[in-house]
Amino acid sequence: MLRTVAGLTSTPADPANFLEGIGSGLILEQPGIPTILMPTTAGAGAEATQNAVVFSPQHQVKKSLRSFRLLPEAIVIDPTLQISCNIKTTTH
Repeated sequence: MLRTVAGLTSTPADPANFLEGIGSGLILEQPGIPTILMPTTAGAGAEATQNAVVFSPQHQVKKSLRSFRLLPEAIVIDPTLQISCNIKTTTH
């Protein structure tokens, strides 16, 4: 969510216009606020992609917002976080 908000700060358009399949096909032209992200305990790597999933209340669906402008400036990885969590936390 943080990445989506940061990416959309430089555009006055409705965020729904950028969503895949329901939007009007707008692309992010301007960079948003720089971000530094951390992975979750799941370790799926979502923080390192240019894809953000957004829920549209109007359409009652989750859709993708994709742009290289959503990539973070840095990713902070703490390996001790993963090994300090129990197996249920890291696999679910």
